[in-house]
Amino acid sequence: MDSPAGNAYTVTMRDIVLNGSNNYGLVQGENSSDFCNVTFRFESAVYTGPKLAAHPYGALEIVKSTIDIGLSGSEELAAVNRIVLDGETTIRHNPASGHRLFYLQGEAATQSITVKAGADVKVTTGDAFFASDDSSQMDVTIQDGALLSIN
Repeated sequence: MDSPAGNAYTVTMRDIVLNGSNNYGLVQGENSSDFCNVTFRFESAVYTGPKLAAHPYGALEIVKSTIDIGLSGSEELAAVNRIVLDGETTIRHNPASGHRLFYLQGEAATQSITVKAGADVKVTTGDAFFASDDSSQMDVTIQDGALLSIN
């Protein structure tokens, strides 16, 4: 995908069942700030496998989906710059030792995790919720009426 800086693109996978096997991510974005406006969106998706997304400068949105990360050697669910969680979403993460659920990368000033208003997100993880290249500037936002359960 050609994404000159400044142009926003969203790639949506909707109403789909996916079984992944690539430890580098089912979807991958370029490791360049030119791709900071590209978002991978999974809506009403069911995913089982290792890492879902690797997109160091872009965003990952998970909406009304069920995600199971836990195949042998699995790492984080995503290595991205921004995470958005929405709708009724369930995430189960059983990683190889030492891998966080979300690994935030890329431009430190834009690293963020957002749970949208009204979302009901249930997370079970065998490790920490997130790690960051530079957590000193990261935003975590849980909007009005959102529920986030982390076990």
